[in-house]
Amino acid sequence: MVLSIGMIVKNEEKYLEQCLTALQPLLDAVDSELIIADTGSTDRTVEIAKKFTDNVFHFEWINDFAAARNSTFDRAQGEWYMFIDADEIAQDCSGIIKFFKNGEYMRYQSATYLIRSLGTEGADNAYLDFHANRLTRRNGVTRFVHAIHEGLYPFMEPVKKLDFSVVHYGYVYAKQDGTPTDLAHKKVQRNLEMLFDELDNPPSTGVNQLVYDQIADCYDVIGEIDNSLKYLNIGLKEISHESYPIIAYYTHKLKILVLKEDFNGIIDLAHEYFDKTVNPFHTKDFANDCYIRAWEGYSQYKKHLYADAVDTLAEFIRLYSRYKNGRLETYDLTLGPFRLEQTTIQADYDIFFRCCYHEKKFGLANEYARAIHLKDYFGNESFMRNHINIRMEIMENIGYNGWNSLYKELDDFGKGHLLSRTRSKLFTTSPEKRTFLLKKMDSVGGIGAELAEFYTGYFNGKTDFEMITALLEKYGSENSEDMLYILLEKQADITPFLLTHDFFADRAVQMLLGNYPGADDLLERYNINVISNEGLLNAVSVYGWVMLRFAEHNRTVSKVFEMYGQLGMMWRKAFSDESDIPGDIRAATMVYNVAVERAKGDYALFKAAIKKLTNNVRDISLVAETYERENRSKFKARYLNPEMQMLADQAKQNIRNLISDGHLVAAQSLVDELEGISPCDPEISELHEEIEKQSAL
Repeated sequence: MVLSIGMIVKNEEKYLEQCLTALQPLLDAVDSELIIADTGSTDRTVEIAKKFTDNVFHFEWINDFAAARNSTFDRAQGEWYMFIDADEIAQDCSGIIKFFKNGEYMRYQSATYLIRSLGTEGADNAYLDFHANRLTRRNGVTRFVHAIHEGLYPFMEPVKKLDFSVVHYGYVYAKQDGTPTDLAHKKVQRNLEMLFDELDNPPSTGVNQLVYDQIADCYDVIGEIDNSLKYLNIGLKEISHESYPIIAYYTHKLKILVLKEDFNGIIDLAHEYFDKTVNPFHTKDFANDCYIRAWEGYSQYKKHLYADAVDTLAEFIRLYSRYKNGRLETYDLTLGPFRLEQTTIQADYDIFFRCCYHEKKFGLANEYARAIHLKDYFGNESFMRNHINIRMEIMENIGYNGWNSLYKELDDFGKGHLLSRTRSKLFTTSPEKRTFLLKKMDSVGGIGAELAEFYTGYFNGKTDFEMITALLEKYGSENSEDMLYILLEKQADITPFLLTHDFFADRAVQMLLGNYPGADDLLERYNINVISNEGLLNAVSVYGWVMLRFAEHNRTVSKVFEMYGQLGMMWRKAFSDESDIPGDIRAATMVYNVAVERAKGDYALFKAAIKKLTNNVRDISLVAETYERENRSKFKARYLNPEMQMLADQAKQNIRNLISDGHLVAAQSLVDELEGISPCDPEISELHEEIEKQSAL
């Protein structure tokens, strides 16, 4: 017999049938047996198990997982032994079947497989992956050791990393809100009792080198990270620094320091970990070095140590490239989850290039950019967008020779974004580089060639408006904000852009203001009267987003605010018989009324129009408040006689003196009194704001 599969179970009816059904292809394809030890089930576990094997027996529980495992190991008849838990579901058995069917197993002593351990209820994307030591040749020496978190020892080499994985449901310890489940508290209590007992009564094989790490893991589960850190530090003092388990302690401690945002601590930990006088075993690269270098570099960046971060993250990229290519499958991967997440990897790539840019190491940035496997990020628009933006800035400094090779590496989204960034770069780069970029665009054919033809004419003073319309009709407005920019610059009708099938006002404004020099001024100077009636509704949307972006970035909004209102009235005039008025037009109409009241110079009516606007259009409040503040000085308090006005002016000066001297309570009292006398004085609001501002300091 080639293979024996052993399991221990207790009250596992929830997943057992699914587990064994998923294993059946392996049992059918390979000369094998299934051995199940039940440790005291009171549900249907034994009944389910007997559907799949006659080799089901009772093991009297003695608070020792290794003993229970060994009871199945001792009954095994196969040349190899494999163990699996009842809450682990095999995903595809073809890889492990191939390992045994083609005789490859004869060249190895042990094997691992991937366990994807879910951690959060109802979240299949919240998991940790690790390669577990789960298969061994029966050699008369290897046994299960340790009462809890038991494992096969010794785990003989050579070791095969199998193309086989299971999803593990047994460690779903967190609710969706992040709090521990009842199961988590129950298992933690049990595990801690057993782990502390093992510390007090070590087995004959010696103290489990991972025991302090496992205690720390228990405290992690219930959110007690300070206790976790305490036992990790104990472990780092107590256990040998000349073997693999020490890596688990450093990576686990790093995880805690990341949670605590202790960047100095992370940097110190990395220096200690890579110091061969502290960790003499560290004579080669290990997979978890990727994780430690990643967070070391991030921490150096957060501490503004940019030159150090460049060196560290270059080393991270080198290590991770080896890992991705399968050349860093080191033994430490079997000690626990590989904690390096894609979000961290993406952030560190981004930070590396930012730091290179800061330190003007453009050649180094370009060299390491090629080490990134862009295929891994196809479909990840956020990463692809950031990466392309950075690569374009690098090329602006070292030349665009690598433009074509980058274009060929990208997916369709990436190609579109690269062309978009290239189009915006045409307006800011030197004439020589612009000519070079146009040749690059022309060489890729398709839209690249068409754009190259258009821009060659445009920069030679011949703008082809018919070609703009044709390009927009063919390719849409996404990534075509350069066409909107040109139409605004030339005071031409922007309707061809506004009526594209994929028009989205927020996106257009964001890209226009973010990538094109002077776009904000063009929007303010644009003659909106040239817009065709068909484009007015979308033009209202555009200017709605423009005034919001202006307000958010503390830019004067008055001009675009009034243009927004005028566009709304132009639409109503053009479509006066429309009974169904869009929401944007209603909002623009109220904005128009605010501007009319401002022109009249009556502050009371102006304030009333502002209040009506903000009450009816909540998301315009910031813009309305900014417009009011910008226009207060245009009003005068006309409700007091000259003598009263003189007293009011003196009172306001007194209030300002009180604010300046820090007597804010007295100042507030006088402002309230003055507001009762002259509620329409626009300076009252300014005084209120100044008091609030000083109070916050």
